This record gives sequence, C-alpha cells and structure tokens, in this order.
Amino acid sequence: MLNIPNSVNRVFIILGSSCNLNCRYCMQHALVTKQITNSINPKIYEFLKQLAQQMQEKKTHLVFYGGEPFIYFNNIKEIVDSTKSYCTFSAISNGKAI
Repeated sequence: MLNIPNSVNRVFIILGSSCNLNCRYCMQHALVTKQITNSINPKIYEFLKQLAQQMQEKKTHLVFYGGEPFIYFNNIKEIVDSTKSYCTFSAISNGKAI
C-alpha cells in the first residue's frame, strides 16, 4: 500500500507532447522534443485504485493534459473505462480536436 496523504484528490495525467497547434508561446513548447510512448503504464491503475481506497467516499479527479490530450482519445477512453467507478474526469484542451 502506498503512503499517500489524504489531501491528494486530483491527479494530472500527461498523455503526450503532441499538439495540433504547436504554438511557440505555449509553456510546453520547449518540452516537445520526442514522442512519448502511446501505451498506458499498467501501474497507473494500481496507483489510482490505492488512492481511491484511501479516499474512501470521495472520488479521485483525473485531469488529462499535455500537448493536446484529445489527440490521445483512445488512451483517455482506456483510462476512463478502467477507472470510472472511482474517478471523475476533465481535460485541459485547446478545443480543436473536440
């Protein structure tokens, strides 16, 4: 079991650095140097499940971001389908891929 403070109720998940705009003024622009793997590390599910068990009644909130998260829609769907019973979700997006 992980020793996670009870105050942790939000987890940010960076899905990748690719973006459909690639704006030079974006704070992540300098980070786009190589492609992040397109597979989900299965350890994330263990971590989120343990976090949810510690939270008991309150659901953990996952925020998808990084580049443009909706470019990685299949990954979002996989994570949501696997954690929807104990997590809520949102995304930080430029809105172009919606």
